[in-house]
Amino acid sequence: LTFEDMVEDLKREVLKIAQFLDIECSDEKIESVVSSSMFDSMSKNPKVNYSWRDGAVKDPNSKFIRKGKVGSWQDELTKEQSEQVDQLTKDLLEIPFGIKIRDT
Repeated sequence: LTFEDMVEDLKREVLKIAQFLDIECSDEKIESVVSSSMFDSMSKNPKVNYSWRDGAVKDPNSKFIRKGKVGSWQDELTKEQSEQVDQLTKDLLEIPFGIKIRDT
């Protein structure tokens, strides 16, 4: 499950999660989960944005939920920073079964 997969088709991914957990859900419940998991809904939820936790964010204008756009990290990181993240990911994370990490 990736952010990119969820942006591509959130309902499909919610159904996959329910299947993986062996949970039977009504269509209404699935729609409720999808609706509450949409970017607009989550970005307005203070529990998701960590605004409920005093001192958790040094910059009060910073949000945990930023843009909800795939690849927007490219607007935030320099090429050198991106290369550092790629190298750290390669060095520190064990990606099983040849799984490819999507960034677009």
